[in-house]
Amino acid sequence: LLQLYVAAEAVLLTLVGLSPAFQWDLQGLLANSSLANVSSMEEGQVLKHWLHEANQSEIHRHLQFSNRYSSVISEWYLVGDAEYEVSMANSLYFGGVLIGAVTFGQLSDIYGRKKIYLIGLAFDTVFAVATALVPTYQLFAVSRFLVGIMNGGCSLVAFVLLNEYVGTSYWSLTGTLGSFSFGVGIIVYAAIGYFIQSWRWLAFVANVLAVLVFFLSLFIPESPRWLYSRSRISEAEKVLSLISRRNKNSKSLISLSAPPIAKNRQKASSLDLFRHRVLLKRSLVMMYAWFVCSLVYYGLTLNAGNMDGNVYVNLGLSGVAELPSSPISFYLINRKWCGRRRSLSGFFFLGGIACVVIACVPEKQGTGLFAIVNKMTLSLLGKMAISAAFSIVYIYSSELYPTVVRYCESGFYNALYI
Repeated sequence: LLQLYVAAEAVLLTLVGLSPAFQWDLQGLLANSSLANVSSMEEGQVLKHWLHEANQSEIHRHLQFSNRYSSVISEWYLVGDAEYEVSMANSLYFGGVLIGAVTFGQLSDIYGRKKIYLIGLAFDTVFAVATALVPTYQLFAVSRFLVGIMNGGCSLVAFVLLNEYVGTSYWSLTGTLGSFSFGVGIIVYAAIGYFIQSWRWLAFVANVLAVLVFFLSLFIPESPRWLYSRSRISEAEKVLSLISRRNKNSKSLISLSAPPIAKNRQKASSLDLFRHRVLLKRSLVMMYAWFVCSLVYYGLTLNAGNMDGNVYVNLGLSGVAELPSSPISFYLINRKWCGRRRSLSGFFFLGGIACVVIACVPEKQGTGLFAIVNKMTLSLLGKMAISAAFSIVYIYSSELYPTVVRYCESGFYNALYI
């Protein structure tokens, strides 16, 4: 459920930031003395010039947006030179994800996984709902930044917490389910957006899911691995006994011995990923892999609003393309003849070929082969391949490092994916 909510937040501006058609009184304004000497310009240049000169009341009077749907652009007249502010809000969100991914991992190591996760999710819910209620663009941008911090942090801690509930043999399954849920979240958000045309109501309804996730999260236990690492043996035993009872294995007796006290124990940091020769090589390769995954994945996803056709269908299909990638990647990474490395390389190759061929496909709808192999089908193929690669790299990177630096690695690479 958390991934459904996080997915909606990640692609929120794909629908909330749509640019509706608008009309403005060009002929009437050309008669104005301030525009008399710019009549030879193109209409777009005249519009930008007028937007610089006009006050807010004049803009509201002479610029009329289509009533088919509303967005932050029509709400605050983000046209002309102000168009960049929509992308700015998106950048602020992912900048927040960077900060959250870096800081929440360290905080959860100190204060506990569940406590930091719940605190972050509570603030996330407040800031997300505030996104739909703020009266100005400036407050909207700030709320997106704060939501990004909480989303990035909560996603990382939730991933770590889930993996610490299960054995290492199930890590590939939990990672795959997370990727599958993200794709479902995009589909659900596209469906909600189709029926709710007001951007404020759309943002509110999409973010209400966080409330449900928060209340359900109150009933999850603390990580037994974290409790054990903090020498809180009795609490760790209670959590493991609870998990055992829920797995219908109530007869098992769980007794833990105190962890060994290591002398001169040093705290791990992200710098440890580069201090050792073996880890340095792995880190550089995985850094590039995460960079490519995030660049292609979000490039294809966030571009759904700019493609030909219905934006809601395009965004929904973008989510549908992710669904087969999860079971396919899960199957391949658990086969000895394929494994993590070959699967990751294959999906990178397939996704790269699809994205390169897009540039060679004619703009107009063709016949014959080009009726099937068009920009839409190639982008969906590329999205499926990069989604599978993203799912694998999430699992693979966590398995390449010793436990002492694994969670530093998780926070570092989650920061890279923006």
